[in-house]
Amino acid sequence: MKSCIFFLGSSLFFSWQLSAAENVPNGEALYGKYCSVCHSISPPALNAPAMRSIAALYHRKYQQRSEGVARIAAFIKLPSVKNALDQVAISRYGLMARVPATSKETQAVSEWLWDQAGGILPPVKGR
Repeated sequence: MKSCIFFLGSSLFFSWQLSAAENVPNGEALYGKYCSVCHSISPPALNAPAMRSIAALYHRKYQQRSEGVARIAAFIKLPSVKNALDQVAISRYGLMARVPATSKETQAVSEWLWDQAGGILPPVKGR
């Protein structure tokens, strides 16, 4: 009887863990769902700058991951010329359309985007 109760308790606990893990959005999957139509991961650009190029811009501007991710998320939630890091990209491609993502999805794709710089940042113009 004790082993049966232990088994049932363990099963409930682990099924709860699995369902909690399923609720965590996957940034790369969200890129595929929302972003890949316009943004390639690596250059050359499609209809908007490549994700690694965008990540490199945010890495140059923000030293802390938390600040960079917050700024990326803010831009994804409400794209505006004022908040855009790359005015040349706005001139070339236009302003990004609003993305119909939840706050959790926006956070997940922003964290994923930050990580796309991968330690290989293109040279800064003028240096």
